[in-house]
Amino acid sequence: MNNKTKGGKVTLFSLLAGISGVLSIGVLVSSIVFSNVISRFMNGIGGNEIDETTLNEGTQLVEDIVEEGSVLLKNVDKALPLSDSEISKVNVFGWASYDWMTTTYGSGYSNTSLEKIKFYDALEEAGIEYNKTLYNMYKDFYSATTSGWGSPDLREYRGDVAVGTTKKFILHEPGKSYYTEDVINEAKNFSSTALVVIGRTGGEAADLRFYQEKQVQTNGSSSTTSDHSRTYLQISNEEEEMIEAAKRACDKVIVILNTSNTMELGFVEDSGIDACLLVGLTGLTGARSVVSLLNGKDLNGNLVSPSGRTVDTYAYDISSAPSSINSGYGGAKKYNGFTGYQKGYYDAFIDYYEDIYVGYRYYETADVEGYINYNDVVQYPFGYGLSYTNFEWVVEEVLINNEEQSYSSVVELKENDEIKITVRVKNVGDYPGKEVLQLYYSAPYYKGQIEKSSVVLGDYKKTNVINPGETDVVELNISLRDMASYDCYDKNGNGFTGYEVDGGNYAISFRECSHYGVVMGFDSKTNNQIRYTVKEGGYQYRVDEVTGEDVVNRFTGNDTLDGYPIDGSKETKTITYLSRSNFEATFPKAIVQRDRNNEAYEIASATVPTQRQLELTGYDNVEEPWVGLNADMPLSEMLEIESYEEDEWETFISQLTTDELFSLIRDGFFKTAALPSVDKPEYVDLDGPVGLNTRVMSDSGCQFVSYPSETMIAQTFNDDLAYAVGKSIGLEASNADAGIMGWYAPGANLHRNPYDGRNGEYYSEDTLLSGRCAANTIRGAKEEGLYCYMKHFAVNETESLREGLYTFLSEQTLREIYLKPFEIAVKEGGSNAVMTSMNRIGATWAGASYSLCTSILRNEWGFRGSIVTDWVDTGSTYMPAYKGIWAGNDIWLNNNAGNISPLFSDNLKDDYVFVTLAQKVAHNVLWTLIDTLQTAEGSLKEGASYDMSWGIYIVAIEMALLAGCGVSIFCLSKEIKKKKEQNS
Repeated sequence: MNNKTKGGKVTLFSLLAGISGVLSIGVLVSSIVFSNVISRFMNGIGGNEIDETTLNEGTQLVEDIVEEGSVLLKNVDKALPLSDSEISKVNVFGWASYDWMTTTYGSGYSNTSLEKIKFYDALEEAGIEYNKTLYNMYKDFYSATTSGWGSPDLREYRGDVAVGTTKKFILHEPGKSYYTEDVINEAKNFSSTALVVIGRTGGEAADLRFYQEKQVQTNGSSSTTSDHSRTYLQISNEEEEMIEAAKRACDKVIVILNTSNTMELGFVEDSGIDACLLVGLTGLTGARSVVSLLNGKDLNGNLVSPSGRTVDTYAYDISSAPSSINSGYGGAKKYNGFTGYQKGYYDAFIDYYEDIYVGYRYYETADVEGYINYNDVVQYPFGYGLSYTNFEWVVEEVLINNEEQSYSSVVELKENDEIKITVRVKNVGDYPGKEVLQLYYSAPYYKGQIEKSSVVLGDYKKTNVINPGETDVVELNISLRDMASYDCYDKNGNGFTGYEVDGGNYAISFRECSHYGVVMGFDSKTNNQIRYTVKEGGYQYRVDEVTGEDVVNRFTGNDTLDGYPIDGSKETKTITYLSRSNFEATFPKAIVQRDRNNEAYEIASATVPTQRQLELTGYDNVEEPWVGLNADMPLSEMLEIESYEEDEWETFISQLTTDELFSLIRDGFFKTAALPSVDKPEYVDLDGPVGLNTRVMSDSGCQFVSYPSETMIAQTFNDDLAYAVGKSIGLEASNADAGIMGWYAPGANLHRNPYDGRNGEYYSEDTLLSGRCAANTIRGAKEEGLYCYMKHFAVNETESLREGLYTFLSEQTLREIYLKPFEIAVKEGGSNAVMTSMNRIGATWAGASYSLCTSILRNEWGFRGSIVTDWVDTGSTYMPAYKGIWAGNDIWLNNNAGNISPLFSDNLKDDYVFVTLAQKVAHNVLWTLIDTLQTAEGSLKEGASYDMSWGIYIVAIEMALLAGCGVSIFCLSKEIKKKKEQNS
């Protein structure tokens, strides 16, 4: 009996010892296998210390962008620049002055640990005194109303992560009770100048709200209230009371707009407000330039003048835009409730009712058609901005195909004609400054036929600094082909669908903004136009001008390759799109709710291509591919390969094993996976349209410069600055010596509506401006060895319900408006990497749309390179791997290599089609790397490195586990020996 009992104890102890040993060994093995992953999440990538010269140049670039991108919206009686006496001491009003925003949330945030210069810091650096009573009032109010938020920097990043989705949109402003007579009198005695700061922000994963949520203080306690009579992009009652206090206290009131999204600015027209400066989100040190512009000179005493221009139309009432019907938080709860089929989270839809009439394209056209009175509706047009000086423009020469033209007569344009215009710009004021020249074109519109905007930006240029009395000469270019429209329905009845120009009268005009301008002393609406004519029947452009590939409908009609037309023509209710032929009848007034079409659901749910799709794309009869070939061709040898099409690629790719191919596709968490068989190390891809950041990989700060928002870059209207941003970020990546090769940026989507949450990550409402900014940024980065995943491809103009969002629009709108910036970036910027969007194009997820990723991007435009998905996790079942790589998507941005395993069944390793497609993925990804290194004239970098400062702790834990394992084994062996002795 006793022996049996003792034997039972031995068995239990043995079991525990064995389990302990196995666990110890398992943890040890796991810590070795996943050491990089553990290190990445503990402390992020290592080696990101940037040399001082690169950081200083990046910092100076930040300040240059804010100097050139800030827009002077109002300046009564030359209120700005402030005189030395006016700016020596200032009253700063507005809680936003303390909560100064440098970036947006989410992807647009920078977790840099470099010192940020915010507004008060910049004032102090410039030796400007500010009212400390007001400052402390806002500081104390901040502390009271943001308990638990941490520092302002933390609030910039963590708004939706640490404190709930709505926190980042809460308005904080002390009400009139704070502006007592004592406060007002002290401000009067301190300075006659008031700087009033109004702040707004946006970010990833949430659109802006049609109501205001406010944090208030009552009897010493903080609470949140909601005001449904005003939206987030209008000023609050408390801000109005603050402005009134500033007006009571000071003779001169200057409003400073620190915002990433267009606001309703009717309040700026108040006679008590003397000037208004739009400064956007200023990045690491750009607040210095804000102070310089207020002062009219920088810290070195050089005179500076605002030269930025608006990149969006500022309407008095944002809801006047036709896109407002289904933009903003919750898919336009203001209008008609939830936008969607209401079948589930991934089954919402959005209709782009406004068709091509986005931003100024709508307002200018509606004015021409008499649907609106422009001056009653629009406060600041697209391209608007004032200066401290004045300019005169004179057209010196007009050339067609390099032959001189008399611009006083009407000239007939031929199919491929190129127009070159030389303009002399003279500074006729008394302040140095830069001028922006904007060239617009107008094409003939025939009622009921192809939709056309009354004016479209055709080219722009920014001068150098021009001193008073001096001149600069600039050249602008436009071709007849640039003025083509995409007729996807053969609306003009000529039997053709595609890009074409109608016969009739054309005009190009120089304007100071989209609505007006002065050239050669003549008003823009009469005499500043250069007129042309095109023969009856016009011209049709059947092939792409760069690649020579056929340009045909890809998304229209019932036989589209993706299986479902994107215009909603097969939906259960008809979608009415805005038409210039009758704005009154077609202006969207309510969301059309409807049931989901079962055919659309089947297509949206498909995880593999259909047999028809395989046949049409040449994958219906695939032979067994070669894998794991021992060809002794390392990746370094491929640096000599001249093109994507070289024969050597087939042999080279065949060296990869099936496991490597799967890893490359599946394990795309801010990196491209290592491929040992060809000596490719793991390379890092970092996030952030405002500069490299490591916020997803680690909570510790990085050493990269935080640049102003993309909107600010666009406001410069300076392609050279966009190029410089790419160069600077490329240099940072190169100098960081951490295996950084890729950058998830820039964002090339459009500002469809001011309430779209991510506008700060995108450039503008205009296709040309956005495309050229993206192209130049990509070109600059690529020259320094950094490839850019421009995003989000495509029609990702809303954050609400973006995962799997069915997006319906006409193919004309898709091609002319939303794809155009990406097309420009491919053809002019040499883009070789793209990130697809989370939404669907019609019923097909963007990454599984062959028409989008292959037919247009790779074939029509000639894109050669890799495509990564946006964020993928366990809920991303609408992003199927098989259908995705067939369509042309390559890498899945998987936040954990294990949790999307249902998308990557091991059975696929025996599927010849899938493995063949996976080899195509490897070709695309590795060409992106080779092409970038060849552009930069560089060699292969060392692979990713991670901060191993936690290594000592991991080693200590492992040693303890090993010791425990050893003790367990020792005790277990003794017990076994003892038991054997007892049994014997």
